[in-house]
Amino acid sequence: MANLTRREFLKTTSMAALAFAAMGLPIDNKVFAAGDLSVKTRYGTFNGFVDKQGVKTWLGIPFA
Repeated sequence: MANLTRREFLKTTSMAALAFAAMGLPIDNKVFAAGDLSVKTRYGTFNGFVDKQGVKTWLGIPFA
């Protein structure tokens, strides 16, 4: 086995961890849109969604 530098070792182990994690992800990960999750603010309208577990989520809302 060749001697790996610290950077090469971290890169290799990170890629392996990503590959193993990706194998465990469900292939059918659908997101369901819902009309009642639209929120109007003075900064615009934000549309949310409900995932398979029933969690309501709104993304891309500036807060700072």
